[in-house]
Amino acid sequence: MNNPEQDKTRHPQQDFIPSSLQTPNMQMNPSTPSLPNVITLDVGGRKFRTTKAVLSTSPYFANLFNRWEDHAEIQADGSLFIDVDPEIFPHLLNYLRRPNTFPLYWTRNDGFDYVLYTRLGAEADYFMLEGLKWWIRRKEYLEAVKVGVENYEHPQVTPEYDDE
Repeated sequence: MNNPEQDKTRHPQQDFIPSSLQTPNMQMNPSTPSLPNVITLDVGGRKFRTTKAVLSTSPYFANLFNRWEDHAEIQADGSLFIDVDPEIFPHLLNYLRRPNTFPLYWTRNDGFDYVLYTRLGAEADYFMLEGLKWWIRRKEYLEAVKVGVENYEHPQVTPEYDDE
């Protein structure tokens, strides 16, 4: 027979958390598997380390952590698999880390990178980053850079020669 005391301390979802992610004080809640504070994400084979607090600023990740749906898989190495473009994700992560700092993709030679803004806007929508999504949709980045041409007239300078 099963020991009732063991049944209280062990929850079936523990089998879904590899030992590399479990901590000695980890409390298993039937509705929410606990994750460590520092999380390694596997994004298209690229690894990103961040904190649960940073990711939780996105309602997508907050819901994922709270309900633990099938939107992510824990890999054998303990990393959390996220299915997103690995070229775009660093920009999203930077925004999650500093949500008051919006990305500026502009160079003097090429101007604004509209393709990158479009791709980032789509991912911001998916990850429920409303501030970033609307900043891009309203094209507020256009107000961040002002380029102009100014005419400057040089006064005519007449060279002076010493006559001796």
